[in-house]
Amino acid sequence: MSWAPFNSVINSYEVVKNFKDKECIINKPSLSSEQLEEIEQSIIDSYTNGSELIINYYYNSRSVEVKGVVIKLDIVNKRIILTGNNKIYFNNILSVNNA
Repeated sequence: MSWAPFNSVINSYEVVKNFKDKECIINKPSLSSEQLEEIEQSIIDSYTNGSELIINYYYNSRSVEVKGVVIKLDIVNKRIILTGNNKIYFNNILSVNNA
């Protein structure tokens, strides 16, 4: 019985965490052909020049942001590989900006 008050705090924490998780869920936006061309050009520039990018991509119903330099273009699997061994599929990329 002495733990009953703490049990309500733990349950409240889980409810708030689940609420925040659901709040962050997004639908994958569709990109225009111009946006796709800009993304492609930025990726190619980073690969050839070694410039650092900030890439926003779609993963598990969420928008994720990662920073890095493109070190490999994996055409077969349609993905890019960044420093830090981050692998991102081309079709999941939402935006690319210079760091």
